Amino acid sequence: ILLNGDNDPSANTIDLIWNKYLNWENGVERYEIWRKLDDETTYTFYASAGLDTSVQLNSGMDGFEHCYRILAYEDGGNVELSWSNELCVEFNHLLVIPTAISPNGNGLNDTWKIKNIEYYPDVLVEIYNRWGMPVFSSKGYLKNWDGTYQGKELPVGVYYFVINLYKDDIEPFTGSVSILHRNE
Repeated sequence: ILLNGDNDPSANTIDLIWNKYLNWENGVERYEIWRKLDDETTYTFYASAGLDTSVQLNSGMDGFEHCYRILAYEDGGNVELSWSNELCVEFNHLLVIPTAISPNGNGLNDTWKIKNIEYYPDVLVEIYNRWGMPVFSSKGYLKNWDGTYQGKELPVGVYYFVINLYKDDIEPFTGSVSILHRNE
């Protein structure tokens, strides 16, 4: 069984396609999809494909590296199995970093919510004021920054951030985030 496929990071989908297994007299009873993620060492059952030889999976949010194999079962009560080759695809979950917050309590952009940061549990997020003094630091970024420092509201203005993912060869992200307005 020759397994091919590709991923669509923007949709977090993976398309798998494989050829029919033809070496059994009674044919194939069913195909199964087996998967391992990231640093896992063994494959686990992921989904049944019936007799289909292609499938689209919505599993891109599960990890960074997805490896798949197809398992074919012989039809007719026999117990013969055949495995496909291994296919691995990468999902680098791109960060979407807002450039401003408006912590005015209206429920819109009140905090600095960085999309996809949850995939980087070792992330270090640091924010500095215009004089280079740290006003926020979070390892893991479990709580979005709300524009405060030690519980006190920071003034409207431009602040600078460094986001270090500590992942492979990804350089730290740097840029600015503005506090636009507050309730007066």
